[in-house]
Amino acid sequence: MVVKSLSPRTQILVLFDRDGLMSLPKGTLENNETLEQCAARETEEETGAKVNLVDFIASLTYESPPHTGSGGVFSKTVHYFLATPQTQDITPGDTYVKIQWMDLEKALGLIKAASSYKPEWQVLEQVHTLLVDRIYA
Repeated sequence: MVVKSLSPRTQILVLFDRDGLMSLPKGTLENNETLEQCAARETEEETGAKVNLVDFIASLTYESPPHTGSGGVFSKTVHYFLATPQTQDITPGDTYVKIQWMDLEKALGLIKAASSYKPEWQVLEQVHTLLVDRIYA
């Protein structure tokens, strides 16, 4: 999760796909890649932003709906890291059509209202709770 500041008005970088669904940067490990390397690479590929990883937030496992032609639901584990951008320049990669900075609270509300499946907003809600706990701890 790429954040601009750690305050009550924290902004996060969110992605929108061709269907208008909102997501956070994430991806798949490549050969011999660490989780940290994957997080930084995938964030740059999806947003154009080089990031500094600040801390590990959580690993969350949930059931993901099938992709076209994949044949069924599968279990997916996403490892979330807190990151800050090295630059404010952002450009969507091939998978997404729009990216923007958004207040964390607004992002949570939008993903609950627009998500096509419940685990997507539950994941963001869990990450939101973890981040708020860290801010106010």
